[in-house]
Amino acid sequence: MPESGLRVYASLLRMPHVARSAVFGVVGQFPLPLLGMGLLIGIRDGYGSYTLAGTVSAVMALTSAVTGPIVGRLIDAHGQRRVGLPVAGLWIASIGFMSVALAWRLPSGVVIAAGVLLGTSVPFSSMLRARWRHVLADQPGQLNSALSLTSILEEMMWVIGNPLATVLATSVAMLAPLAAAVTAIVLAVIGFLLDSSIEPPATGRAGRRPGWRLIGPHGPRSAARGERGTDAVDAGPAGEAVTGQTSDATDQTRAPQARERMLTLGYVSLLTITVAYGAFIAATNVSIVALATELGRPGTAGSVIACFSGASMLGALGYGARAWRSPLWVRFYAGMVVVAAGSSMLLWVDSLGAAAIVLAVAGLAQAPTVVNVNQLLIRMTPASRFTEAMALLGAMFVIGMAVSNLVTGRMVDLMGSHGGFLSLAGFASAALLIGVCSARPIRATTRPRVEDLLTS
Repeated sequence: MPESGLRVYASLLRMPHVARSAVFGVVGQFPLPLLGMGLLIGIRDGYGSYTLAGTVSAVMALTSAVTGPIVGRLIDAHGQRRVGLPVAGLWIASIGFMSVALAWRLPSGVVIAAGVLLGTSVPFSSMLRARWRHVLADQPGQLNSALSLTSILEEMMWVIGNPLATVLATSVAMLAPLAAAVTAIVLAVIGFLLDSSIEPPATGRAGRRPGWRLIGPHGPRSAARGERGTDAVDAGPAGEAVTGQTSDATDQTRAPQARERMLTLGYVSLLTITVAYGAFIAATNVSIVALATELGRPGTAGSVIACFSGASMLGALGYGARAWRSPLWVRFYAGMVVVAAGSSMLLWVDSLGAAAIVLAVAGLAQAPTVVNVNQLLIRMTPASRFTEAMALLGAMFVIGMAVSNLVTGRMVDLMGSHGGFLSLAGFASAALLIGVCSARPIRATTRPRVEDLLTS
């Protein structure tokens, strides 16, 4: 019998080498909040310009959107350790360059150039999820709990990271958050990259692959797959068992062109949804800050936003502790409905307390929705291209945030916090609408597999 309740997390962490990868895979993501908040404060104090800080943040995000999928493809081809170590060295050197630029008050163009370099980072989040997929290849029913555990740890990282960066920058030294970021990278290199015990095998191919042709919702069809793809469950009991339990092994023996195609209709739909979802997350922060400022309590904005993150952690904790029998696509859409409906309620709030309650309700569905997105991604993409697919998904999230910053900022300037909440509700509703329009390919590619039913 599989573990249930909170014990499922303990059973996952007791697996060999898993706890170390889980912890240090999250430690490696601490530079994200440390650099984000640290650069904001450092540039504000050193140059007196929020515009420059915003420009640096934007170029970092755009560079990340471009280089992320490239790094992901190289990692899939050559391995996490082999690619991750030099990228980590580049990341540390970029932080050093930015530190020198800020300490010596170099021209703003140099600071922006340093921001471009900082956009290339080690995708610890993608690599950690790739390790979960590899380790649990024979226990796919446990992926929901594993991804929920990862979401919990990452939410904790963000809750801790932003205040930590603020304290370090204001109470220790302006460049202290950057030094802490380097420390986190070094620890992650030692604890994660240098431990290749559960690292997924490299595919050995990094050139342009034939998978960028848009294909049907099931991906490439072949005689081995039949006309319903690898997730078909209506071929009879025997057919189900063979199809479900041997799909990974069968994938490895198929022709590379059939095996490595990635841009299915379902995956493209997921990318589009992620753009809207990233815009929703960015709009939330901007809108709450605007509301707190209007009410004369700007210092409380962080606490209200923390209600969203805290509820998200609780949502992930409960979601991963339960063995779900409902289809994945049903849970995916249910989460999106709750997020969209909850965020829309912000249009009628006029106090920070009410906003905190509404965000807490929406937050309960936020992390489970992210977990569902990760599960959809695992089902839609071949293991040989998972890190690349995850990085491309992250790039779409960043693009959504960049678009949101422009749109929501303009709406706040025109209409105040209500304009921000209109943008927020619009982005969340857009994600849901795109999802509804994409229901057929998403549902088709995520039919429950027999191994999931057997282990649920």
